[in-house]
Amino acid sequence: MAGVFLDRGNFDIPSVIFDEADWVIDSFLDSLGKNCLLVYPPKASECTNCLFDIRTKKSSGVYKAGGPQSFQVGEICPTCGGEGRSLLAQEESIVLRVYWSPKDWVRLAPPFNSPNAVAQCIGYMTDLPKLERSQEIILDSDQSPYHKWRVQRMGQAVPWGFTRRYFVQFMERTSGV
Repeated sequence: MAGVFLDRGNFDIPSVIFDEADWVIDSFLDSLGKNCLLVYPPKASECTNCLFDIRTKKSSGVYKAGGPQSFQVGEICPTCGGEGRSLLAQEESIVLRVYWSPKDWVRLAPPFNSPNAVAQCIGYMTDLPKLERSQEIILDSDQSPYHKWRVQRMGQAVPWGFTRRYFVQFMERTSGV
């Protein structure tokens, strides 16, 4: 009985296979993916309501034309409290496929015990830099009026898929409000 041997040098996988695999994964992400909110570290910016005094590095106490809340000269700005700067939390939404149960995770390594507060997320590689810049992530942000699953990244993301168009990232829950 003769065996069939595969010559690795002459084995080509048609690109159609990769295109179909990407189409299936795109469909999963787009239809079953969850909107997740990336929360970036707050950024200091000048108050939109008062003029900033460069010398004292505080509010000048003068209303800036077009500001949201007018006030009299010499009063404390109601928007920034006289600081002249405000911290703006920046947020952005991306789509991730979220797996809460280890039995549903994509197998990247031998099985390991994981705590209940760990999730696996799959997303587009183009969103990875945004995810890495974020301070915190709110998974399934559409549920935020009811529950917020706040998580942080665990370790580094791993490229995933045939064409490395996707990534897998483990997340650890920080709190749930």
